[in-house]
Formats: sequence, structure tokens, C-alpha cells
Amino acid sequence: MNDTQTGNTEMGLGDAIGKAFFTWIKTVFYFIVLPYKIWKAATLRLAVLSDSAIVGSGEEFPVYTFNKVNLDATIFILGILAVPLAFVGVGFVIYLVLIPLLSFLKEIITMSLVTVKRLEDIDRNTKK
Repeated sequence: MNDTQTGNTEMGLGDAIGKAFFTWIKTVFYFIVLPYKIWKAATLRLAVLSDSAIVGSGEEFPVYTFNKVNLDATIFILGILAVPLAFVGVGFVIYLVLIPLLSFLKEIITMSLVTVKRLEDIDRNTKK
């Protein structure tokens, strides 16, 4: 086998296991911290929207925008509920499963909105 199939062949198996274990530890740590980062970002986005309308009057896709804000609000509330419910055990499920799942759904909505806007731009540019 060559280096592209097995990775760096100059590294010993012991070194590789140590580095792989360290990478696994970083992944587990990030898995634990990620819901907090998601909750914090949702909280900050909601705070910015507190002084303005949730959906602007000139919004091109108001349903998408409303759903994104609604998911941020749901993530915010679930993050708050996860703390007292952690004593029962349900809070850990909310924290480690529901918050990342809702964030993933929000990213799918965002990606679809970006795709629609880019397709409209392409259509507009080809009609010129």
C-alpha cells in the first residue's frame, strides 16, 4: 500500500493511536460544548431582533425568516428548560439531542433559502 491509502507510514502505530485518541477526546469535548454554542448564538440573534420586527415588510421570503426566528426561539427556551430538567435526566436529552437537531433543521432551511436566492440570481442574469 502507498501513503495515500494508509496515511503517513513513517508514524508508528503507538503514535497513531495516541493522536487518534487525542482527536477523539477533542471530538467528545466539542460534542458537549456545541449545544451551548448553538444556544448562545440563538440567544444573541433573538436579542438583536428584540427592537425590530421579526419579519420585515419588504422581506422576500417571510415564511423562511419566521421559521428561522421561531427555531432560534425554540432553541433558546429549550436551553433554559434543559437546566432544571437535567436533574430528572430529560435535560441531557434536550441539551445533547434536541438543540443540535433543531439547529441542523435551521441550517437546512437556510441552505434552501440561499439556493433559491442563487437560482433567482442566475435566472435574472440569464434573462439580461
